[in-house]
Amino acid sequence: MQAKEKISFIFLFFSTISSYFLGLAYYDSTRGLDFNRYIQNVKFLQGENINIYDGQGTIYYYILSKFLDSLGDFDNHIGNLFVNNSIQFFNFVLFIIGMFGLYFLMIENNKDKTEVLIALSILCFFPPAFYFRLTMKPEAMAFAIMPWCIYLTYRYISEKKLHITLTLAFLMATLLSLKASIT
Repeated sequence: MQAKEKISFIFLFFSTISSYFLGLAYYDSTRGLDFNRYIQNVKFLQGENINIYDGQGTIYYYILSKFLDSLGDFDNHIGNLFVNNSIQFFNFVLFIIGMFGLYFLMIENNKDKTEVLIALSILCFFPPAFYFRLTMKPEAMAFAIMPWCIYLTYRYISEKKLHITLTLAFLMATLLSLKASIT
């Protein structure tokens, strides 16, 4: 690895970590837009007997509900530090998965590694990317899946292997069933 690549990687690492902790310090996901509406999906998937009116993004809410279940039972979700941190950490993991996908996609298209790392560093503070990491919405999962779908499409065109086709089909089905506005 060249010196410029090492510096760019260090810059990306600190950008990613600092943007995550800035979100934790200054934003409460449990007081975010539509939180009261979306937490109903999580509660329903945790087994509570409630009616939900928004069935979109079920896989996102299902995985999030299992993640929250592992932390214990919380009666009050609003203002709960553990719920806030869990939502932001879960979305942060999805963001990292999406950034890896973007990295491989750009490298597949013969982009300079140093420039790719700098672009990803800037993406950490890009307002829409920062926002979807802070709120409980399926857009975070769409960001994680979409670059991989595009990358696997490129790989399928060049290699035409069955395992790439199956992985791409699974990811596309998941992506298209997340939410109508994402589709």
